[in-house]
Amino acid sequence: MRDKVFATFARVMGLEPGGLTGAESPDSVPAWDSFRHMNLVMALEEDLGVLLDDEDVVAMTSLDAAVAVVAGRCGAAA
Repeated sequence: MRDKVFATFARVMGLEPGGLTGAESPDSVPAWDSFRHMNLVMALEEDLGVLLDDEDVVAMTSLDAAVAVVAGRCGAAA
């Protein structure tokens, strides 16, 4: 699950997935603005077949948090 979320995140943000740590946040990734955040949400829904609600969207304050949100929706361990 983590690798899939990382790959989607990297694609949306224009980053290399190999350099990601999970600690990435809007404060540390200049490209992560509100528009890209919504693109990330839509990409995660499409790529991973999950449906994220408003609380999930707000909870994704870091890449690790996004992994946890998606894993919770998929019923999988992060």
